[in-house]
Amino acid sequence: MPLMELSKTVVCKLQPSEEDAQKLLATLEAFRDACNYISEIAFERRVFNPVALHHMVYRETRGRFKLPANLAVRARDRVAKAYKQRRDKLLKFRKLSMDLDERLFRLIYKPDGIYASTSTLQKRVKPPLNIGNYQRKLLEDARPTHAVLVYRNKTLHLH
Repeated sequence: MPLMELSKTVVCKLQPSEEDAQKLLATLEAFRDACNYISEIAFERRVFNPVALHHMVYRETRGRFKLPANLAVRARDRVAKAYKQRRDKLLKFRKLSMDLDERLFRLIYKPDGIYASTSTLQKRVKPPLNIGNYQRKLLEDARPTHAVLVYRNKTLHLH
């Protein structure tokens, strides 16, 4: 019998500088807009398969929204996943959040704290995490390979 693998979600508040926060917000907005663009194409053409969708929207998404390659792929995957549940209605993405994989995000462990290196539209930013000892222990024991960057209540969080 195969073993089930459990994953824990550790919510971490980011403490970016004003400049880094603006870069992250601009990237979140571009990601949301890209998801809405891809959603419109998918719904109009009734194509929900990620590979077929990729061939239709990848270049245009990269060019129009200036997203790094992996963020364009993450936007396509988010739309395809959303349409798996509901295909009868055009889906709109409103929340500012984006999926990050191991190429878009990694944690940097330094003696003075843990930093989240994250790709943006311009360049990578490395804001520190504002976390407690419990969260720190969880992050040090298991090296995360993916995350979701979320903007809510005027603060940035990694899940």
